[in-house]
Amino acid sequence: RKWGKRKIGNVTIHSKALAEGVILKPGMAAWLRTADCATVVAYNRRTSQTGVAHAGRASLVDEAKLRRNHPDNKSRRDESVIDALARILIPRKTSARHIEAWSGVCIGPGDFGHSFGHPLYGGFNRRLVDYLAHLYGSDLFLGPLQFGQFDLRSLIFRQWLQHGVCRENISQDDTDTVPDRIGLGGYDWHSRRRETGEGQRGINPGRNSIIVMSLA
Repeated sequence: RKWGKRKIGNVTIHSKALAEGVILKPGMAAWLRTADCATVVAYNRRTSQTGVAHAGRASLVDEAKLRRNHPDNKSRRDESVIDALARILIPRKTSARHIEAWSGVCIGPGDFGHSFGHPLYGGFNRRLVDYLAHLYGSDLFLGPLQFGQFDLRSLIFRQWLQHGVCRENISQDDTDTVPDRIGLGGYDWHSRRRETGEGQRGINPGRNSIIVMSLA
């Protein structure tokens, strides 16, 4: 789809991009709309490049190959949006020490289950959990594997480690978009899981606006 382009004063706004992420240079910003999926920000201190990405389950795992039950035959260039960011921000493994990465504003593991007993998705959920446990360890999951509860931030953390990013340079927040409330008032965040159950079709949840600016 063709990008939209609009100029307001000295600011140029690009829109309608079909992409999971973008690379920012100093002076640029990105606006993401989310509703449970994580936001990822990664900064290369040496090049001053900032990577920003939407990181839902389908952005972090090549689901198409699992749905076809062919885990060795990838359906896209990068398994994960983290791999795509690393390919650009870390052209050589030796430069991984210059990367600082953050993720957050997403659903927590307690509300992000993938039950083997689900009447529609049980088979896929089992393949997904087995695949992730094999690649990243069973301790990725909260509780018994058959419930398939895992934290997107923990998966993102482990994927950055695989690219050589220093553990101490990877951070995350503790936001949980499903239950978090403003005191006794309403919810802090829009949540697809809370507002649509398990993503029922025909129901459009609200979105959270997240703006990331590159100021370095």
